[in-house]
Amino acid sequence: MIGVAWSDNPLENHWHYQQVVLEEDFHLSYPFVFYHRGEYFMIPETNEAHSIRLYRATFFPHRWEFVKTLIEGEPFIDASPILFKGKWWIFTLLKNHNTPRLLIYFSNTDDLLANDLKWTLHPSCPLYEGNNEYTRPGGRPFIHEGFIYR
Repeated sequence: MIGVAWSDNPLENHWHYQQVVLEEDFHLSYPFVFYHRGEYFMIPETNEAHSIRLYRATFFPHRWEFVKTLIEGEPFIDASPILFKGKWWIFTLLKNHNTPRLLIYFSNTDDLLANDLKWTLHPSCPLYEGNNEYTRPGGRPFIHEGFIYR
């Protein structure tokens, strides 16, 4: 489950739990929240569902609805999206047979809600494999001087 908490003094670790905002029949963690085209979206880790799933806030940050499965078929970990040059890119960790592999997928459009949204595994994948420290996304990718950094 994913919950929401707030703080008026996070440096002193004073957090106030509010409520659970998303529950599923499988493990949820790593809630990657982002704002796009006037709406808040979230891609939590849903590796037990063997998919990368998109949720939309119906009342931010307290209520979320499932929108669609973006990519399916593997136990993806820590999916981290970024919009770059008119396409979405998703970094994710795949841990099959105890060998962690960093993968990146790219979309055919900048519209996550498009009916014809398709994802392609980058031909250079795996970008890195064999070490959890280097393969796990674990953070927000960013763009600097025309390059994506993770």
